[in-house]
Amino acid sequence: MLDVDRVPAVDAYEIPQRIRDAVRLRHVASVFPYSGATSARMDLDHTDAFRRDGTHGQTGTTNLGPLSRGEHNAKTHGRWAVSSPHPGVFLWRSPHGYWFLCTNQGTQSLGPRPESQRRKAPVA
Repeated sequence: MLDVDRVPAVDAYEIPQRIRDAVRLRHVASVFPYSGATSARMDLDHTDAFRRDGTHGQTGTTNLGPLSRGEHNAKTHGRWAVSSPHPGVFLWRSPHGYWFLCTNQGTQSLGPRPESQRRKAPVA
């Protein structure tokens, strides 16, 4: 039996099959907000961008989530941002400032950033 939380991370950008299998056990669907994509051929995306500086253990179950190619492109080129505060939990910010919490149970809309944290316009 594969224990998703005990599969060791690797130092390479390429994802070994044992890590792919563990991530797909945790998430059978995409981790993008409200996505229904379930293809076994989805991209496994590094939540924190892979750095080629020799940082150890960057590719593992705590830093990967499945995304369709279009969703991956929206994250990479479309100004969507994601973090993973806990393995299997993905916190997304849309280009318009709305927040979404995604887990293997689905998506929860958290709404826009609170007014107190928005950039204030200068008073004339």
